[in-house]
Amino acid sequence: MGRSDDSLDAPEPNHYAQKTSEDHQQTLSDIVKLTRRRRLVQRFANRFRSSHSDKDDQLAKKLAVEGGVGEGRLQAEAEQPKQDEAILAPLTGMVVGAQGSRVVEDRGQNEPKRSRQSDALAASPADTTLDVPWGEAVKAGGQAASRQPTQDETTDPPIGKVLEVPDHFLCDLRDVLEKCQFSLESPSELTEELEGKLALYSGEKVKEYDVLRQQGTRHEGSLGFEYACTKKASKTEIAANEVLQHLKKNDIARFYNKRDTERIGYGGQKHKRFYGDHFLSNVDLIERTQLFALCRTMPKGAHLHIHFNANLVPSFLLSIARDQERMFIWSDIPLLQAEAFDLCRIQFSIMNEAAVEANGRGNPFDARYEKGQVMQFRHFLRAYPGEEEAALDWLQKKLVFQEEEAHDLLQTQTGAWEKFNSRTQMMKGLFNYETAYRKYTRQCLEEFAAENIQYAEIRPNFMSSNQVWKDDGSYRIDNVGIMHLIIEEYEAFQNGENGQRGHNRDVVKGLKVIYCTPRSFSEKQVGDALIQCFQFKMDKRFSKYIAGFDLVGEEGEGKPLNFFRKQFLEFQALCKAANTEIPFLFHCGETLDIGTDTDGNLMDALLLGAKRIGHGFALPRHPYVMAKMKQHNVCVEVCPISNEILGLTPRISGHSAYSLLANNVPCTISTDNGTLFRSRLSHDFYQIMAGKSDMTLHGLRQLAEWSIEHSCMEPDLMQEVREAWEERWDEFCNQIVGGEFTIRDDAGDMAAEADFGVYKPPIGPPGL
Repeated sequence: MGRSDDSLDAPEPNHYAQKTSEDHQQTLSDIVKLTRRRRLVQRFANRFRSSHSDKDDQLAKKLAVEGGVGEGRLQAEAEQPKQDEAILAPLTGMVVGAQGSRVVEDRGQNEPKRSRQSDALAASPADTTLDVPWGEAVKAGGQAASRQPTQDETTDPPIGKVLEVPDHFLCDLRDVLEKCQFSLESPSELTEELEGKLALYSGEKVKEYDVLRQQGTRHEGSLGFEYACTKKASKTEIAANEVLQHLKKNDIARFYNKRDTERIGYGGQKHKRFYGDHFLSNVDLIERTQLFALCRTMPKGAHLHIHFNANLVPSFLLSIARDQERMFIWSDIPLLQAEAFDLCRIQFSIMNEAAVEANGRGNPFDARYEKGQVMQFRHFLRAYPGEEEAALDWLQKKLVFQEEEAHDLLQTQTGAWEKFNSRTQMMKGLFNYETAYRKYTRQCLEEFAAENIQYAEIRPNFMSSNQVWKDDGSYRIDNVGIMHLIIEEYEAFQNGENGQRGHNRDVVKGLKVIYCTPRSFSEKQVGDALIQCFQFKMDKRFSKYIAGFDLVGEEGEGKPLNFFRKQFLEFQALCKAANTEIPFLFHCGETLDIGTDTDGNLMDALLLGAKRIGHGFALPRHPYVMAKMKQHNVCVEVCPISNEILGLTPRISGHSAYSLLANNVPCTISTDNGTLFRSRLSHDFYQIMAGKSDMTLHGLRQLAEWSIEHSCMEPDLMQEVREAWEERWDEFCNQIVGGEFTIRDDAGDMAAEADFGVYKPPIGPPGL
């Protein structure tokens, strides 16, 4: 930082371009004088402020007077370095450009360039206190872009500046240190003089540090996902966010910090419940909170990652199955001992008599039972120990993850997936006949409306061996028939029953299907699936309902995307030739693997032009791919609860989504397989908020807006959905401000336990 006294002499002005105008010559002279004067004053004013010794005081005053500044103005000059900036105002034709590389003005062809000496001067803004806009682009007409950032803008602060120590202070400090004797054998405190010097220095530097820290924090925040929505937030949104933060504090005190909710861990250690703990640990508390009620009502935009066969509570399909005459059940082991009820794998299917005879009949509660023998479900319910209701309770438990199995000390991602796969097989049979498929589709749409979802893209599985049967098992419905079932039920839902037509259409504006097939398939099978997906898109009956294409199944056990690159490239060429678009919406990055073929799926998704990726948990480990995906506006379908339960992160705060959001990578929130995780979309929004203590309402808005923006809707439908969502969002904010989600006691205060230090906000909308 420091310069020798010789460096205070400004260079002669002959390094500037030769001018014929006397006005320009006078201007250059003013610049040189002002440069010399400013450097002189700043150097000795700093010294004057830091040391205040008699010697320095006299020297600073003397040199200041010699520099043309009266004694009474010395400190003012040091603290207000812009006082003489007006001198530069007329200089509209000569501004130092980016990095001082040239003078920006109209020059003649024969005009000489600046000398190296002047380039060095111009390129060193730290060496001058002149407020010349160094490095900024020049505005039209030769004007300098010298404006200060507005309150909505942030600047990248000079981080290293705070560590710079002025030469004059170092000299003073060294002089004092020479007088001090330091020894480890004879420790002594700093001398009073040394302490005083350091205190004077740190007093100013701490202030500078705090300013830089604030600027740096603000600048970092401006790079993240909440900045745009925060900047444009309305007064009502700002007030609603303030209420949301109060509700969060109150919920934490009322539900998580209470002593009677402590849990006993290893060795009898007590553990407080806490906001952001395992979802399955907290789900009983979550559904009682004010924040969950808020999330339940929030207009969520588009739901883009839903495996269609695992979206409703298990009791729904079980209640339908119990009434089906041709529904059969079987186990892989006899159900004789208590542990067998935990270890067994259960499956269901609609079967005709020929299929029953082929498998053989058997009773799982009999010691002679053999794997795969089937029993009519009605008979199974009656034979179960404890009878029908006990059997249904046990089956429901078999269909969902329990806290202990998800977070057991020995549990791994592989083990969690083993449980997951057994449950999806169990769900498949409950789902694979016409009555269940139709009722399930209708109930899913009802659930979307109840969750305030404006649009959805569902992921059914399409295979040549699909087994969706007629209720009597006499006929298997193919993929075309499955599409018809979905469309018919959606259109019936939109037309409504019992006066619900207007309500249904008002909430759920659209539905599309993502064509999914297993990643465990062969090249030919995947190629055939791509062709059928293309045929659906080209068929006028189905075209508007096809959103895109995906491969599904456990990523680490299936084939990598690279394995099917030939089929994918041919498919894209086919779509372009037909002037249609079927985007890839690949599952990828749902892994902890590093350096494997599975880990390489993210690169393949990028190269294949994916519009969105499912999960993308591993994306922050691939900075190049992440940057390119952000550049190409690829969106990540984040599934927080799924990733936690399937072993990618032990708790939500460790989720990689927060790294993506900090880098402003577009993300949406989805459930994945909500049936198995005891969750709905509201739970996932709650959990993503719980993992980031400073998450705001503005952040939730951005996530919802991204879901609409990155959907596969046609422009007209997207505009309709966006307008409907914005209207609902405004209503939602008014509900928050109006206290609709605030639980109050009889006295009108927020219901809370005073001894836990709950902040009680005033009644009524804050901030307005």
